Amino acid sequence: RPVSLDLVEVETGATRGLLPHREVLFRPLWSPDGRQVSFVAPAVDGDDHQVFVLPMDGGEARQVTRAPEGVNDYAWAADGEGVFFTSTVSVPERSGAERHNRSFEVGEHSYLVRAEPRPSHLWYQPLTGGEPEALTDGPESVMGFRVSPDQRTVALFVRATAESGIREQSVVRLLDLETRQVRAVDGGALTYLREFSPDGRYLAVGRNRTVPSGFSPTHILLAPVDGGPTVDITPDIDRELGGVEWLPDGRSMLVTG
Repeated sequence: RPVSLDLVEVETGATRGLLPHREVLFRPLWSPDGRQVSFVAPAVDGDDHQVFVLPMDGGEARQVTRAPEGVNDYAWAADGEGVFFTSTVSVPERSGAERHNRSFEVGEHSYLVRAEPRPSHLWYQPLTGGEPEALTDGPESVMGFRVSPDQRTVALFVRATAESGIREQSVVRLLDLETRQVRAVDGGALTYLREFSPDGRYLAVGRNRTVPSGFSPTHILLAPVDGGPTVDITPDIDRELGGVEWLPDGRSMLVTG
């Protein structure tokens, strides 16, 4: 069933079709200045999902990413000059007798898996084009990320490998975009990624109250982006806390549980 992207005027209810009759279209996001809208759709020359940008003052949507394995998730850079995205690494090419070898070690993965799990990494793609910049590499897999409002830091939710059975080894790390240094958030294994404060000084994370995890509610902690211990801000809420939404002043937040 075809889908479309429409613009609805809040005061009048008037609707303007921006992208009618698309087979696949999801994850629409406004650019920081509101002059463009982005979305994910199949590539112009293939089926892999890529990021497109549509100018609101007229013109056609253009494809801005060309990830060989498609885009898993993305977010605008705070300055509106590019997008951050995650993508699974490509299957390495094999030659000689190995080109027909499809064997692999299942490890801590589902017994039904039919191909070797590959990690996902974070990239930055300027809207002006050119090759994307790889921001992570190695065996760790980026399962989620958040970009700070001041665009100084990216919070990464990473797993030690791409294997799904090592959930207990998931951690949150902070990537400094200027120095490219990465450090772990104080919180131990299985700390869940939530949201940056509006001023970018703090990152809200979730963590189980006891070890091993899964036997007590998740609470919300604040991690100072510039370093320091995390602080539990929900010690008196005896519930499983999930969603976090900062208030604009950065002094309070809404939590769901």
